[in-house]
Amino acid sequence: YKCKSDGFLSIEYPTITRFITADNRNFISFMSNKDVGSIGLLKYLSEPENLKYLEQLTEQFSSPNFKAVLEVKGEGQTDFELALKDIAPITINVNEIWPK
Repeated sequence: YKCKSDGFLSIEYPTITRFITADNRNFISFMSNKDVGSIGLLKYLSEPENLKYLEQLTEQFSSPNFKAVLEVKGEGQTDFELALKDIAPITINVNEIWPK
């Protein structure tokens, strides 16, 4: 995904990465190029129906580890539109890349 502009709006693609290690450490990260993406992502996650939707989508995965991309359209620190673009399981062994 490539961030861009659409007229006066910025289009950002913030990501969520969530994984649990073998020793039960839980990690979640949020990344975005601009504030509007981070703000939109956190706004998305603050809505209970969005959390339920993410949970339903991840129930079909073989592990609780996943990565997701949202699309946020906004300007400055104000998001006007946001949508979940992609969600996929993390299939690699996270314990190999995230040691104790």
